[in-house]
Amino acid sequence: MKSLITPVLFSSALLASGQAFAHSTTPPQRLVDKTYATLGLQGIGIGLGKSHSNTLGYRVDLNGGKLNTDGVESGTRYRGELELQSAGVYMDYFPWAGAFRLSAGLAYFGSKLSLSASGTGQTADINGRPVVFGPNDRIDAAVDWPNVAPYIGLGFGHGQSAQSGLYLGADLGAYLGDFKSSLTVSPNLRAQLGPTADSDIQREREELEDAVGKLGFVPSLQFYLGYRF
Repeated sequence: MKSLITPVLFSSALLASGQAFAHSTTPPQRLVDKTYATLGLQGIGIGLGKSHSNTLGYRVDLNGGKLNTDGVESGTRYRGELELQSAGVYMDYFPWAGAFRLSAGLAYFGSKLSLSASGTGQTADINGRPVVFGPNDRIDAAVDWPNVAPYIGLGFGHGQSAQSGLYLGADLGAYLGDFKSSLTVSPNLRAQLGPTADSDIQREREELEDAVGKLGFVPSLQFYLGYRF
């Protein structure tokens, strides 16, 4: 009897130790389970994401880019520069545990649109009053995105999947916040406006801000190519 009990006890001990070892060597849960590239109105960028369940996930991404344009019309030279910079964190909710999702988040912006006009001997209007450009004169206008803005939107992609590999996604939404504008003119142009220069420039700036501030949000459309680990 003793010779039978000893092998049984030894086998049981090996089984228990094997299970304990397997449990102790279980790989840790990943902090992220997907990475993606993005392209759209916020520029190009990269991001990381994690699915907590088949209905909930989070992600962070960075976007940026720069566009320049130059042109001459009726002797006046125009230059425009769009600089895009943003960083955001988002929570995704998949109401039907499928591809469709609702998203909310918060983003930081460093984006800016700069415009300038110049042209010796050419005429421009500031608050309806004409001024003539000298050799070194310029009118500069800038539109800044809100520094920090909450995001709401909808889209598809970034959901949980049992299989690794490539996936596609898209977002359509809005960052809630107002654009800010500024306007500066060269000293010579300011002198041509006379004693009402400050009020004329301020009025012109307000008209610019009214034009860009009517939206009350920054529109967003982004497309994604991602990879699940």
